[in-house]
Amino acid sequence: MVYAVSSQVDPKAVKIGVSKDVPVRRKTLQSGSGSLLVVRWTSCGGGWLEERLHERFAARALGGEWFDFRDVEDPIQMIERAARKLLRQSGAAGPGPVSHKPSSPRRDGAGTNTARRPGLAAQRARTGTDRVRSDSF
Repeated sequence: MVYAVSSQVDPKAVKIGVSKDVPVRRKTLQSGSGSLLVVRWTSCGGGWLEERLHERFAARALGGEWFDFRDVEDPIQMIERAARKLLRQSGAAGPGPVSHKPSSPRRDGAGTNTARRPGLAAQRARTGTDRVRSDSF
């Protein structure tokens, strides 16, 4: 699963990464961060999509897998559009995002289990993306 994560303090400095278990990865990242980290977006696509997104946003690289979107009104929308385009070009997904109401991570770092939401798995399979938004932009 490809993900975008950022802090509540600086939501436009975004890490684009890949993990088999995004909530566990967020918790691991959280241990090294002085401010609360929030998963802003996830998508299927694995390492292939992550690499392509890193290439697409290379000019915004801050170091490691962190990217500077401070000049963009909605960085998650920009990442999502790029991901959808890449997935369509690869034949891995159809058009259209899947959105759902954002949720704050739990204090124990476990995150939100969106797999329990009715129909979400089918939407993910159809569109190849699951958008998680935060209102802090």
